[in-house]
Amino acid sequence: MAVLTLVLSIAGTIAVAMNGAVGQAFMCSFNWGVYSRPVYLATFSIILPMLLFPLRKISKISTSTLVSLYTTGLVVSYTLGHYETFALIPTGFTRTLVSTTEPVRSLMQSWWWVPPYDAVEKMISGGYPTDWSVWMPTVFFWSAYYLVFFFLSASLMLLFRRRWIDIEKVPFPHVIASYETIKMVKPTSESSGRGKRFLIGLVIGLLFSFQIMFTSLFPWWPDFLLWRVNTSPPGCYHPAADDPLGSTIVGWVGFSKDLLSFAMFYFAPLNVSFTVWVVTLAMIALTQVAYALGYYTGLLTTTGCCRIFGFGGTSSFAFGPPFYWSYIGTLGGAIGIFIMVLWNSRSYLAETVRAAKGRAGPEIEQREPFSYRTIYLMMAAFALLVMLFLFSAGLSPASALVILIYGGLINVVSQLYVLGLTGISFIGDRGVWGGWPLVIVWPNQPSEYTTDYLMSHTFFVTAMNHPSHGMNITGMISGQAYKMADLSGISMKSVYYLIVMGMLIAVPTAIATRIWILNLLGQGRVPIWGGCGLDSMCGNSFGWSYAGGIATMMQQLECVVVGALLTVALFLLQSRFIWWPINPVGFIVATSSSVIWFGSWDAFLVAWVAKFLTLRVGGSKLYEQYGVPIGGGMVAGVTLGSFLAYIVGMVKFFVPF
Repeated sequence: MAVLTLVLSIAGTIAVAMNGAVGQAFMCSFNWGVYSRPVYLATFSIILPMLLFPLRKISKISTSTLVSLYTTGLVVSYTLGHYETFALIPTGFTRTLVSTTEPVRSLMQSWWWVPPYDAVEKMISGGYPTDWSVWMPTVFFWSAYYLVFFFLSASLMLLFRRRWIDIEKVPFPHVIASYETIKMVKPTSESSGRGKRFLIGLVIGLLFSFQIMFTSLFPWWPDFLLWRVNTSPPGCYHPAADDPLGSTIVGWVGFSKDLLSFAMFYFAPLNVSFTVWVVTLAMIALTQVAYALGYYTGLLTTTGCCRIFGFGGTSSFAFGPPFYWSYIGTLGGAIGIFIMVLWNSRSYLAETVRAAKGRAGPEIEQREPFSYRTIYLMMAAFALLVMLFLFSAGLSPASALVILIYGGLINVVSQLYVLGLTGISFIGDRGVWGGWPLVIVWPNQPSEYTTDYLMSHTFFVTAMNHPSHGMNITGMISGQAYKMADLSGISMKSVYYLIVMGMLIAVPTAIATRIWILNLLGQGRVPIWGGCGLDSMCGNSFGWSYAGGIATMMQQLECVVVGALLTVALFLLQSRFIWWPINPVGFIVATSSSVIWFGSWDAFLVAWVAKFLTLRVGGSKLYEQYGVPIGGGMVAGVTLGSFLAYIVGMVKFFVPF
């Protein structure tokens, strides 16, 4: 698996670069890393086990082999990440050196992880061999960035593993779908009928991906999905300014066409899916009332994206008054989830502490890969390692502590818990975060930029745009790997060691390959971030929130408090009254900036209707025997289509057609 990880990390990074050069859907829709920005599915986690399907009747394939391939694919694909991760870390960040003005440029040149100015210029122009003597510090720095947070989150997930997987039975839709592929490759007594239903879903998913690919390749290809009409790469339709509904309804900002989202959300609990679409409709209604009362002036003449983010100085229904939906749901919701995860786990955590002290029975730790004493020691050691890394990046103890607590703990736990319940990635979008926790360190924007300020905001603002930009992806890797180990019955310790080995190989390999391919081809051939100063980060100005933005820092902090309290209240109501219909996680998903932008509400609606009817007509038997294999097949089909489309993109890189 080590050799496979190395080869895929190199080949995958080169493939990302080639498809980025081709552009269009090959840059942002398809990927060997992360497919579908809303769902954030690791492509190779599906593809690697699937590649053994032709051998299933020739040779006996063990479950451990298939799970090892799944885990390797999970690590490699999440390390490759979204195209924007390839374009940012480390090459895009480094490219900002050229456009950054004094005195910040001189400050950047003093950082040990930034290569000399002439080396950056050569990377931008391309056609040069990579001088590893000047680039190795960059490789080491950004590899350490991922790895220290990975080790922390992996140990954190070990602590919550039994609570979430054994006790709460958090479904992890990604893993359910991936396990269907594994079951199809490994024959069982039920494989025949189940395989036919899986094949139905696979064909549907494959046709969907091919339709997007052909629509992107050939102008004459019929656009059955209207993909060319105001549709973003993640598959979200954003209405134009003259859209009939948009010119009447202020909160009408679009809907999703992403088949992967529809299939994945089918595995989410019914009450969560129900809450997402109900709260979305409630938001639209309340926003319309606010418009009648004088808010959102002029918003009916803008496009869907402008209504969400307030581009061009317009007001924003998602971030602006009177509701501040996305600040409440995203910022406050993340804290609220973390609080309630701890509260609901209080007796469980107390039990782990007793076990760590040797005061609990051996059965408590029977299925754990390590003793709880070891897990707590690992968490403490890796938290210290994170702090030491942040100190090496020039951060002060205060800012490093903020990033450790909020970025390394709160966000990681909240992101994985929501992903595990719903299948959607809800923490993202650089426009919403604004680095608000760092206001604890800098109540006002400093008059002069320091290393502490710039790197703190790089880690906390820029890195929040995508999970694969940093901290959140590490928790997603370990959490899904542990769930797969549980489903398949494979040793948890073996899976842990496998993801550790994979990360130690994949991360530095992918980062080094990004540097090599950019030095070879140049920014003119392979688009990357960084045509701007570090302090602006291409429209992601660190000073935006301090300047007021849509909501000032103080207003954001107020929204954090309101959102956290509201989330806690919804958790308590749900636990107290069995009839209470609004799920707190569903509320957070519906109001989060990412989900509003992705337009995923309709995918949750369709998934809820499909699952509700499945359970009403045939109960859990119909769901398990028909719904799950068809849904898993659709996920596999879309992923296979994305994998094949990337090969077409590489051909197009060499032979344009």
